[in-house]
Amino acid sequence: MPENQPSGSASETVPAPLRRGARRAPEAPALLGPAGETVSYDALDMAVERADARLEAAGLGPGDRVACLLPRGAAYVALLLALWRRRAVAAPLPARDPPAGRCRLLRTLSADALVTGGDFHTGGDFHDKTAREEGLQTLRADELVGDPFSQHVSQHARKPGGTAEDAAWPATRPLTLIFTSGSTGTPKAAIHTAGNHFFSAEGARRNQPLGPGDRWLLSLPLYHVGGLAIVLRCLWVGATVAVPAEGERPARAIPRTAATHVSLVAAQLRRLLKATQDDRDALRSLKTMLLGGGPVPPVLIEKACAAGWPVATSYGLTETTSQVATTAPGDDRGVLVRTAGRPLPHRRVRIRRAAPGNRHGEILVKGRTRFAGYVEGGKLRRPFVHAFGEGGWLPTGDLGRLGGDGRLRVAGRRDRQFVSGGENVQPGEIEAVLRGRPAVAEAAVVPVPHATFGQRPVAFIRKSRGEPFSSTDEAALRGALRERLPAYKIPDAFYPWPQQADPGTRPDRAFLRQKAKQLREQARE
Repeated sequence: MPENQPSGSASETVPAPLRRGARRAPEAPALLGPAGETVSYDALDMAVERADARLEAAGLGPGDRVACLLPRGAAYVALLLALWRRRAVAAPLPARDPPAGRCRLLRTLSADALVTGGDFHTGGDFHDKTAREEGLQTLRADELVGDPFSQHVSQHARKPGGTAEDAAWPATRPLTLIFTSGSTGTPKAAIHTAGNHFFSAEGARRNQPLGPGDRWLLSLPLYHVGGLAIVLRCLWVGATVAVPAEGERPARAIPRTAATHVSLVAAQLRRLLKATQDDRDALRSLKTMLLGGGPVPPVLIEKACAAGWPVATSYGLTETTSQVATTAPGDDRGVLVRTAGRPLPHRRVRIRRAAPGNRHGEILVKGRTRFAGYVEGGKLRRPFVHAFGEGGWLPTGDLGRLGGDGRLRVAGRRDRQFVSGGENVQPGEIEAVLRGRPAVAEAAVVPVPHATFGQRPVAFIRKSRGEPFSSTDEAALRGALRERLPAYKIPDAFYPWPQQADPGTRPDRAFLRQKAKQLREQARE
C-alpha cells in the first residue's frame, strides 16, 4: 500500500453501524436516556433518515465538512449518524473553547457548515456570530434532528432497518475530523475513516467483550475520539449507549443506568473513588472500567483494584482512533499499575531505537486504526515516516518500551524532554514516581533556566485531599525520588499546585513554566 494512503483498499467496506443493528434487532435499545427512556435501533434509524433528508434539503452532501457544537446526548448521536449517512464529514468542536478559538478551528477545517444546539449555553451566540463574521452556512440541531427520545415513532409498514442501501461504507471514506493540539499547541484536525473507526471498535471488542444487553455510559465528550468510540463500539455490536443527564457524574449515572462499561480519565476516577468511598458496591453492574486519556496515578489504580472494580488500563491517542494497547481481563494489579497492556488487534507498535543509556525509545504505530492525516489551514498533511524497512509509521512523540511479555510501558512525552548539564531529563519519568506516592493527586514537572546546567527540573504538587504542601512533604518526595532516579533528575524545587491551574484537565505546562520562572525570581530577591 502506498505510504500516503489510509488503511484499507479502495474496494474494502465495513458495515454501517446503525443499519446493522436495526436490521438484526430493530426493537433492541440503542439509546438509554436520563429518565430511563429508550430509543430502539429501528426508531433511531428512522430519526436518522429524517435528519438525512433535512440535511439534503439544506444542500449538504458527500465530502462536506460539517462542524458540530451541541451538548453531549441523543441529538448529537443522531446528528452524527445522519451526517455520515449523507456521506459528509463530521467535525465536533471542543465545547470549552471560547468563540474566538472556535472560529479559528472553523478556518483550520475550511468548514462548509456549522450545526449548533439550540439550547446549548454558548451555541446560540456563536451560531449568530459565525453566520455574520465567517460567512458560513449555519443550521440548528433541533430543526434537523430534534430530540430522539421525544419523537413519535410511526408504525407504518417498514422493513426493519430500512433498505439495504448504504448498509456498508467504504473503509476509506472519511467520517470524522477530531481536533488535537499536539506538541505545538497549534490546532490540527485528525481525519478518521470508516475503516479506522470500525477496526478500532473491533479490536477493542476482542479484548474487552461487548454485545447485546450491555450498556456503555457516554462518560466522555463527543468531541474526543474516546467519546465517539463509545457510540460506535455499541452500535456496531447491538449494545446500548447510556446517556447521562447534563452534569451527571459517573458515580450517580453508573448505578442509575446499570451500566456495564465505562470509560474514565484520571480526574473522573478520582472523583468516583471519593463519591463511592462508603459504598464501593454501588458499581456492581460494571464489567469493564476502561482508564485512559493520559497517565493515571498508580495510587488511583491501586484503590480501584482494592474496591474490586474491573479495571483496564490503556494507552491511546487521537491519531490511532482511541486505544493502541490495553490490559486484558484477569491481568493482575502489577500489570495494571506498570503497563498499558498489549497492542490490540489491527494495531502495530514498534519502538524507535533509544539513545545510548536510555531504556525508552519513541513509540511508533501503524495499522488499520491509524488516521489518514491532519487538516491544517484546510490542507491535508500526512506525518508518516519510513521505519523498520517500511513506510507509513506514525511517530507518536511518546516514549516507551515493549517488555519481554509484549506489554507496553509508556514513559512520557518525547517533546517534553530537556537537557540538564548534558543529561537528558524526561519529566514524565519523574512525574510517574511522584504520582505513585499516596499523598500525591497530581504532579507536573517543568524545566526552568539555570546558569550552570542550562535547565533544571522543578515540580508542582497537588495533594490528594487538598491539604497544603509542606516542607515535610518535600523531604518525603525527595527521598522517594532518590530511591528511583539519579540525582540530576531530582527537582531543584517543589511548589504547591497553583490555584489558577484547573485540576480537572491536563496541566497547562506553558503556564506552569512561567509560574516556576516567576517563583524562582521571587526566591532570589
